Amino acid sequence: MEERFYKQKTISELSIDDTPKEPMPKQIGPYLIDSFLSRGGMGLLYLGADPNTREPLVIKVLPSAYMSYPEVTARFLKEAEIIEQLNHSNIVKMRGHGKWEGGLYIAMDFIQGVSLAQFIIQHSLSLKRSLEIVLQVAYALLHLHSHGIVHRDLKPENILITEEGDVKVIDFGIAVDEAEKDKENGALIGTPHYMSPEQKENPSKASFSSDIYSLGIITYELILGKLSYGLIQLNHLPKHLRAILEKALAISPRERYHEIVDFIADIGHYFESGEWERERLGSDEVKEMMEELQKAQNGLSPSVTPDWNEIEIGIAKDWSQQKMGFYYDFIKLPMGTHLILLAESTNSAEGLVRIAMVRGLITALLQTTKLVSLADFARRLNEQLLKEPVHMPLKISLLLLNHSEGQLTFLSCGDGALLHATREQPFPRSVYAYNPPLGKEVVEEILEEMESWNVGDIITLAGIPVLEKEAEEKLKEAVRDNFFLSGAKRAEIVLKALSKMKGGLGRSKMLLTLERIC
Repeated sequence: MEERFYKQKTISELSIDDTPKEPMPKQIGPYLIDSFLSRGGMGLLYLGADPNTREPLVIKVLPSAYMSYPEVTARFLKEAEIIEQLNHSNIVKMRGHGKWEGGLYIAMDFIQGVSLAQFIIQHSLSLKRSLEIVLQVAYALLHLHSHGIVHRDLKPENILITEEGDVKVIDFGIAVDEAEKDKENGALIGTPHYMSPEQKENPSKASFSSDIYSLGIITYELILGKLSYGLIQLNHLPKHLRAILEKALAISPRERYHEIVDFIADIGHYFESGEWERERLGSDEVKEMMEELQKAQNGLSPSVTPDWNEIEIGIAKDWSQQKMGFYYDFIKLPMGTHLILLAESTNSAEGLVRIAMVRGLITALLQTTKLVSLADFARRLNEQLLKEPVHMPLKISLLLLNHSEGQLTFLSCGDGALLHATREQPFPRSVYAYNPPLGKEVVEEILEEMESWNVGDIITLAGIPVLEKEAEEKLKEAVRDNFFLSGAKRAEIVLKALSKMKGGLGRSKMLLTLERIC
């Protein structure tokens, strides 16, 4: 039921099948196309890439079959016009739009994250974190409304949460300029459970206040930690917050907030007054503490994938559960070499402290010691770990890429293999260089493997345990079958394949693919 609910479609006048009937285009406008994603409320969505930067993008297309419908075409062009004039950190950014032989298109940033609907289902948030998300959405609405734009379809599915916890409002397919809303033909458009009463009655009556009503329902769902299914019972909320939502969800627009800035002011005052701390349950403090720990965990690894000319990097992560005690990094070294590492301790608060210490040790070693070989580096790291008062096993995979010499070096301490595919042989080989975990005992000899590293080669690295033969072969098939996709899409598909295998995601919750492009 939850699955069906959060995927409830926007009602619009446009009807498009879930999958396009035509073959998938290789290019839309200037953008290269990787794969079909889904259908939106008003168009088809493809995953593409900028041909110059190889940055992943979402390409929204209005098929040529609908170009003969003036109202539909006008609405699609209006969406492009609306997104183009917006520039806010909590709103998806446009990269380009235009006409091509297959219809019209809009190119936007690809947001690595999950919808707020999925987030509500999978995570129980603290009151503080819930209100932080609400405020980010509210500031996005403030930017919209200051440009005279009514979103008209604000719902959890149209709000994305990035790995860093930032909010991105998307999908402006039925957004309208406040000054032009009276031109609507009266057909019901929007998502019923999140629509204000006046919008259900007549779309032309939708106003800034209608968006605030939608945000009120989203706030209610965040605070309760579950989707409402259209049933609102405000008596479940803290007293002072209840008063704010009573005004946001007033049936009559005259009794509701007229301006989002007033809603923001009341939520801000609720924060500043300290009422939220006095009203919350004791269990809420535990949730908040876990969120702070997770925030610290996320800060250990790079928030942005490095822009290396020689390599296209794809990262995919499993959002089904939070994870601590994990760290990965991309380090550019002298002489055209790059070091990639994945390190993991126990999935606990203690593991988080441990992995933060490991990160510091690695940084110090790289600054004070010349990197002679990965084996020597791992041995020195082990010596430092054994000096610590508490010995905890550390699993780590190290990959050194030397572009000038066309060579890669790999070793793994406590983890599994690296998969190496080439243009001549897309079905990857397993590269093993297995060693015991670090930090437990003195290790006299550490094994490393060296291979050629040429243009077009693809590496898959997940820090996974050694798989059974049959499962490993299926994983290799996933790499081969998606060899020519962009790094981001390839990583996503291969991670999904890995997640279905017994033990495949027993430890690591992310996967890297690296392609040498020059």
